[in-house]
Amino acid sequence: MNAQLIRNPSRLAYANGILGALAVILIFIFFAVGEPFGTLNDITGLMWGLTLAPLMYVFYQRAVPRTTSVTIALGVGLIGFVAFVVLQLLLILRVLTFEQQYGPLTLTYGLIGVWMILVSRAARRAGELARGLAWFGIAIGALWALTSVLTWLGGPIPSDMSALADPSKINPFLLVSFISFFFAYIAQPIWALWLGRVLKHPTVRAANVNAVTGG
Repeated sequence: MNAQLIRNPSRLAYANGILGALAVILIFIFFAVGEPFGTLNDITGLMWGLTLAPLMYVFYQRAVPRTTSVTIALGVGLIGFVAFVVLQLLLILRVLTFEQQYGPLTLTYGLIGVWMILVSRAARRAGELARGLAWFGIAIGALWALTSVLTWLGGPIPSDMSALADPSKINPFLLVSFISFFFAYIAQPIWALWLGRVLKHPTVRAANVNAVTGG
């Protein structure tokens, strides 16, 4: 098992985790202070997406056997990645407002979530991931998918974001989607950093990975 085209997959995973954590920090600062931290969060999110696509290929390349579900996972993940990057660019360039972008963006997260579920399941079965990391990835993927479904059931988000301060004025589906998004957004970088630690040991099977990660 190797990752010949991605020479340092662990560093890639660490970079993805660090960018995800930075995005979390920036969004909290934005809510407390305001701009330019919202824009910085958008740019960091774009960089996060650009490091995620190579990670998708790492999972595909390392998969043995390379099952149909693994191939489907790569296709779904890359579609989500491309759509995510386009939407982030449109937001950064102010072609779309946040309110216009949010609904379609959650759909891209939903596709990425499906990818996480499929590859985590396949990697666990192949002995590539510790049980804890595999189930953590599945849980995050499920949260992303749930966020996407609930957002579309809940309709457009309020144009006046101050309405978020009064949950009674928000569609219940949309409110729950915000909660699931929040937990997935925070958990995603933890998953990537944990993955980076596991990828330092590319030849280690599940039993040894469990010992390394404490899973």
